[in-house]
This record gives sequence, structure tokens and C-alpha cells, in this order.
Amino acid sequence: MNYACAARRLTLRTASLAILLFSLVTVSLAQDWEGALAKMPLATKEPLERENLIPACLKSFHSNETVKALLFLPGVADDFYLINRDKQKLHLTALNLAQALIAVTNATDLHVTCYTGFLLVYTGRDRLEPLIEVKNQRTFAKLTVNQSFPELRWVDLHWDALEPKLESAIRISISPKPGSPKAWHFGRHNLAAFGLTDWELMSALSIAGKTKIAVERNTVVFTERVKHGF
Repeated sequence: MNYACAARRLTLRTASLAILLFSLVTVSLAQDWEGALAKMPLATKEPLERENLIPACLKSFHSNETVKALLFLPGVADDFYLINRDKQKLHLTALNLAQALIAVTNATDLHVTCYTGFLLVYTGRDRLEPLIEVKNQRTFAKLTVNQSFPELRWVDLHWDALEPKLESAIRISISPKPGSPKAWHFGRHNLAAFGLTDWELMSALSIAGKTKIAVERNTVVFTERVKHGF
């Protein structure tokens, strides 16, 4: 798979083109990700339910040449933990990660798709592309080169716990700070990834947290949660 980034075409005057890096480009065939994830044994032998499916799948995801990151979007957590938490149990069984994701999409209204190296598990209420505005080219360039998290596995991670991790590793100011009312409505982050650049990570976080991001001089600012889907 070609992960070449279209970001070199960015300019400050056309900052909206930052989205091109993670525009909706379909992976050639569905069996690409299915084949890769079929080689990943499921991390639990227990039946998969709404309560344990997300952590079990993220724990099962491993480095591979097809999919760089597995993301469960905010609508999935809302569906599992709020909207349908009292519905009939799923009782899904699977031997590997591919089987688990196929089973849950067959049993629920969830969907799975692979775009530009990210495998997204989502609902109709989710947005599949990042919302990023580049206001400072130098900071953007730094993000595209650095790789502060060669491996990560974050389950139900709240902004107050995520922000210090980002700021410490990336060494760029991250806003808002923990405890800020501006982050109260950010989605909790559920993702596992390997080999992401810091720019790819920002794109993943925009999708996973349903937030807008502005890349400013030596600062990355996360803004209000996106309220609508597509």
C-alpha cells in the first residue's frame, strides 16, 4: 500500500488541502484489510459483547503492511455504552480480528471501511475524514517528519489524559489543557496504531475524537467537537 502523503501540495493559502492526506481514498480491495487482520488472533476467548469488544479488538491489532491504524469512532462508543447498552447481548465469537469486525457489522448497524491506511469502525453519525487547518507551514513540516509514537494503543482515553501524552512526546504545545471546559465535549479516543508520523496521528485524533484541529506556530489547537456526521 502506498502511504505517500499529498501534503507537499499544501500552502498556507490553501490550508484546507490538509484534508487531502486523509481524503476518502478507498483501499483497493476489502480483502486487503481482511487478510491482514485475519492473521491477528483475538486477544480474548470470551464472547464479544458491547462492553468488551472495543478493548479486545484494539488489543488484538498489531503492526502490518496494510493497515496503519484501527479506529473506533465516537458514534460506536455512544452506540455501545449509551444508546444500546440495555439491548440483547451480542454473544459474538471470533478467532481473529477480521472475524470479530465482520461479526459485529453483521449483528449491528456498525460499518467498517479502510481509507488511506486507517481502518475505521463507524456509525452513520460519524465523520470519516479529519478536519485540519494548517496556519503555520514550519510546524506542519515538523509534524510530517517526526514520529513520536511508533506504537500506541489507547482505549477510552479522555482528553485530560491524552493531552499530557501528546505534549510530552511531540514537544509542541497542545491546546486546550487538561480540565479546560473547551474539551468537555471531546470524544474519548479509541485507537491502536503503528508507525504513524505526528501528522498522521493528528489526522487520526481528529477522526477518533470528532474534533477540529488548527496547526499554528509551535502549537496544535483542538477545537469544538464536530456535531454532525457527513
